[in-house]
Amino acid sequence: TWNLRVLEPGTYKIVLNYSASKEQAGQEGVLTIAGRDFYFKVLETGELSEGEAFSPRKPLMFLDHPVAVVHFDQAGDYELTVRPEVANTSLAKLLFVDIRLHD
Repeated sequence: TWNLRVLEPGTYKIVLNYSASKEQAGQEGVLTIAGRDFYFKVLETGELSEGEAFSPRKPLMFLDHPVAVVHFDQAGDYELTVRPEVANTSLAKLLFVDIRLHD
């Protein structure tokens, strides 16, 4: 969960940047913001093989996944949550959430 401040009303696109293994791919995720739920399927990006250590020569792949377009009627503080639809499961390795004005 993140707290965010919207400085001006408008329509924004929310993009998740994450890495997901084959086991995590296909899971349903839920992004909640401004009282609305947006459902998305996790996409596989590749993962280290079992027992393989991280190496700078073989970095993890991360994906920019647009998951929602949200309209804010007014500036203000909002709470954003990203979670798996099924509790107690690992959704993905989330690196960051990008919120930008939608064209």
